[in-house]
Amino acid sequence: MCCKEITQSPKGFIRVRSDAKQLAVAQTLYGKIQSRTVEDILYTQILNPDEHIEYLSNHVCMCFIAFNMVRSKETGSMEDLSSTPEDRQNKIKAKLRKFFIRRPTVDSLKKKGIWKDEPVFGCSLEQITKNRNPRVPIFVEKCIECIESKEENMKTDGLYRASGNLSQVQKIRLEVDQNNLNIMKDEEDVHVLTGSLKLFFRELKEPLIPSKQLEPALLATDKQMRKERIKDFQKIVKSLPTPNHDTLKFLLQHLLRVKEYHKFNRMNINNLAIVFGPTLMWPEQESANMALELMQQNVVIECLLKEFHEIFT
Repeated sequence: MCCKEITQSPKGFIRVRSDAKQLAVAQTLYGKIQSRTVEDILYTQILNPDEHIEYLSNHVCMCFIAFNMVRSKETGSMEDLSSTPEDRQNKIKAKLRKFFIRRPTVDSLKKKGIWKDEPVFGCSLEQITKNRNPRVPIFVEKCIECIESKEENMKTDGLYRASGNLSQVQKIRLEVDQNNLNIMKDEEDVHVLTGSLKLFFRELKEPLIPSKQLEPALLATDKQMRKERIKDFQKIVKSLPTPNHDTLKFLLQHLLRVKEYHKFNRMNINNLAIVFGPTLMWPEQESANMALELMQQNVVIECLLKEFHEIFT
C-alpha cells in the first residue's frame, strides 16, 4: 500500500507526494497538530468562536489528512484527497462550529472538578487584590511597569493595537499563574506584554467596568453639557467597587502616558478607546446590534480618558 507525504506550501495549500516511507511523518504530524489544537482550545478564551474557526481550520485541515493517511495504512484503502483545499477546510469549519456549540459550559466543568480557576487570569478583582493598597493586581502593576520601562516601547507603532505572538502571550499567562512575574522582564516584544495585559482584562470574571454600570455610562455620554457628563461619570466611578475603581484609574493613567507618544505610536485617545472599549466593558447578554454596542463602549472609554482629571478628582 502506498502512503503519501503531505506538506504545506507557502500559500497554505496541500501538496501530496507518493512515498511509502512517509507514514511515520504523517503519524508525527498528526500527533503534533492534534496536541497544538487542543492546547489552543484549552488556553484561549473564545469569546467569539467565529474569530478562531478560520485560524483553527488551517491547522486542523492538515491534521485530518494525516489521520486519514494513518488510517488508510490500517484499512488498506486510501481516502479520496482529490477535493480542493477549500472544500476540506469548509468541512472542518462546519465540524468546529458543531464542537463549539456542543462543548460543555465552564460552570458544568467546575462542578465536575475538571476546570479550576487560575490564580491570576480569569479570577475576580476582589480575590486577587486582597491585602493590596491601592487595590490594583500586582500583575497589572508589573506588566505596565515593564511596558513603560523603555521609551522605545512607548514609541512602538501600533502599541496595544497590534497583536503579540499568541504562544508567547500564553506562556506569560501560565508563568504568571505560577507566580513567576519576572518572566515579563525577559520579554523583548512589547506587543506580547500589551497582549498579556489585554488578555487579563478580557478574562476577568466580571468586566472592569461592571455590566450594571454600562447603561448609566451610555446615558452619561449622551449628555450635551460637559459639566453634566462629568458629574454623571463621577457618580459612576465613585459607585465602583474599590478594586475596580483603583485598577481603572491606574490603567487610564497608563493609557494617557501612552497617548503622549501618539506622534510615534499613532495611538491617540480615539484609537486607545477603540482597543479598550470591548476589553474593559461588555453587557451581561449580547445585543442584536453588536456594531452599535461596540461603538458605544468606545465612546465611554474615550470620555473617561478625555475627562480623566475631572472625573477622578
